[in-house]
Order: sequence, then structure tokens, then C-alpha cells
Amino acid sequence: MGALGMKFMRVIVLTISLLIFPILTFEAEYKLGEYRRYGSDNYLEIGRISKGGQSFELIMSLIDHYHEDFSIRIMSPLTDTAKLEIMGFYRKNLPDELKKALDSTGNLHNPALDPLIDNFSNALKATTLFHTFETSIRGKGYTIIKIELEKFEMRKGDLFVAEITLKCKKGA
Repeated sequence: MGALGMKFMRVIVLTISLLIFPILTFEAEYKLGEYRRYGSDNYLEIGRISKGGQSFELIMSLIDHYHEDFSIRIMSPLTDTAKLEIMGFYRKNLPDELKKALDSTGNLHNPALDPLIDNFSNALKATTLFHTFETSIRGKGYTIIKIELEKFEMRKGDLFVAEITLKCKKGA
């Protein structure tokens, strides 16, 4: 293929990528909040939004971190795909506990949810969403050392987590 043919192929690939890439990768769009200090923690706050946001990868590529450790606080973090993957993890690894949780009320303080909450970090790590987070954070020279969550609920079989916090450490 000649030089003109290669240029034409690049234009076609670029055009297709621009049309398809947002469909494939922007199930999760984020809005950048603040980078601040809370007590002794430095944290970046972002929120998942339905429209008009940016990819997690893009947000992380724009941010320079100078601290040894920091946290990323993500509001409304779970995409529909992540919820399905987490529920699949629970079905595979905690089938009895999941059944008990699904058969019980959706109360936020429901003890039937405790085994699922206790295993949430492992369930989240099994998702493509976490892989996106981890890859972007590693690209900045950090490692996720701990996952925390806020407000874990199940309502009519739907999983809800208000926020997750990814504790990161440089180089760890």
C-alpha cells in the first residue's frame, strides 16, 4: 500500500475510533471536583455523571500529584456494568450470603448485607471499572492500597454504593 493509501487508512481508522470510542468507554463519565486536604488526608474528589463528563483516564492524565499518598473519592461510582460484575462475583463466591441479602429488606443497616460489604473490595477488584481505575492510577506512579465504601444498599436486587474511596500510595 502506498503512502496515500496509508494516509487514507489512518483517516478511516481515526474516524471510526472517534465514532465508536465514546460508545465503548464513556459508560462512566466523571466531573472533577476538588483536590483538598481533609484532616491528614489529601484527596481528589470526582463524581460520576450521566452526561457531559470526561473519562477517568483523561482526568487522571491531567492531574499531577506531589504527595506520597492521597485518596480518590468517587461519588456514585458504580456503572451498570460494574454492578453486574459485582453481583456475578457475589453469585460465584458468596451465593448463600447473596441470597440472604436479596431476600431481606433494603435497609441500609441490614445485617444480611454485612458479608457482601466485607467482600466488596474483592468484588470491586474483579470489575473492568476497577481495572480502569487501577491502570490510570498506576500510570501516575501510585498503587491502590485500600478501598473504602460509603452507604452500601440493595433495593429490589439493585446494588447501590454512594461513594468509594481509593487510598493510593506512591510507588507501593
